[in-house]
Amino acid sequence: MQNFFGGQNFHHILKCFRIYPTKAFKLFWIQIFYFFVSHCFSECFTLFYIISSYFCRRSNLANIYLGIALGAFEAAGRYTREQTRPWLTAGVERATEDPYLLHRYGSLWVDLEAARGLVDRATEILQDAWEEQWDLTAEKRGRCAVAIAVAKVAATRVGLEVVNQMFEVMGARATSSSYGFDRYWRNLRTFTLHDPVDYKIRDLGNWIVNEKFPEPNFYS
Repeated sequence: MQNFFGGQNFHHILKCFRIYPTKAFKLFWIQIFYFFVSHCFSECFTLFYIISSYFCRRSNLANIYLGIALGAFEAAGRYTREQTRPWLTAGVERATEDPYLLHRYGSLWVDLEAARGLVDRATEILQDAWEEQWDLTAEKRGRCAVAIAVAKVAATRVGLEVVNQMFEVMGARATSSSYGFDRYWRNLRTFTLHDPVDYKIRDLGNWIVNEKFPEPNFYS
């Protein structure tokens, strides 16, 4: 089978979703269309379904969530260094010396790194599944679905935590519409509502307790 992504692996492509969520999402569908018109319908439809259920609906979203969270975290840190004022009872001259604020940033970073690790692990498992091509077994497909579900749940939870708590570390002035920081929350909240994680968590519980992999559908 021709390599759909021109020799690049999923790890590199999914990182594009993490760094440039909107542009990469558009590029992905352009490539899908090109492949569709360049190959016979039956083969393309099968591959399109596999990629849509595995890649577009699951793993790329986890990377997009993580990318938004990382962008929000970076923006918050920059604002804190440049504009945040210390709390009047903090006993420090600069906000960057506030121990509670530093603790909050440290905790968020730990959570982000954990989510990043799970997303990267899911991407590697997806890459292995992709390389099986038509020899992919139901069990390997199921394990891939589980790994991606775990990554998606983690990215959703951590992402929402970051876009909410970023205002607590920046201060009240950061809520002004002139800064536009609310876009991080709005974008991530909208994305995550398209594929509720409660169903992913249910699938994971069913796999753990009843040893049943998530059933294939457009979202898993």
